[in-house]
Amino acid sequence: LFPYRVLFCSSLLSVRGTNVEGVTASESTPVPVPQSGRQAAPHARWERLCALLDDDEAVAKEIVVAAGHGDAAAWARLLDELDDGGNLAYLDVGDTGDLLVDALVALPRIAAAGVDLRAVCDVEDLHDAVAAADEALAAHGLTLLALAESDGDDDCLPLVAVARERVREIVDLVAELGQRLLPLPGISRA
Repeated sequence: LFPYRVLFCSSLLSVRGTNVEGVTASESTPVPVPQSGRQAAPHARWERLCALLDDDEAVAKEIVVAAGHGDAAAWARLLDELDDGGNLAYLDVGDTGDLLVDALVALPRIAAAGVDLRAVCDVEDLHDAVAAADEALAAHGLTLLALAESDGDDDCLPLVAVARERVREIVDLVAELGQRLLPLPGISRA
């Protein structure tokens, strides 16, 4: 016999491992659930979030595996994967504009867009610098989001550059997954 993967909508099978007519759902077989007006399965939400935050499809696979150990593990792994892939700029709330620029120009989406951030270098307050950088990014369809650390260290700002038009979807997914973003003063999400 060949192993077959069976896709169950989250409304049909809500408990992993439940046997339905001889077929068992498996945590080791993540399968995307198409969105049809229903809330997506957790692994599908993780996959979508990864696609919005990182262009590397391999990241989503790592996060889905980590999600098998809980959402906190998946979130921590997501931060690690984004950082390892060079898609996360870590800053301390006491940093200045020049440190922000150094970190942001290394992010692939910002580098590819050719965003000129030189005006941000002279800004002393990090929050003012983030607002100025976000203004420059807006002209290229990008914005910054700060992902909250799992350990609750809000003195650290892990920043990721994302498509401006996808912010609402990212914010919603993060909330659905029980995680949080840090507020960035000077950047309106309305």
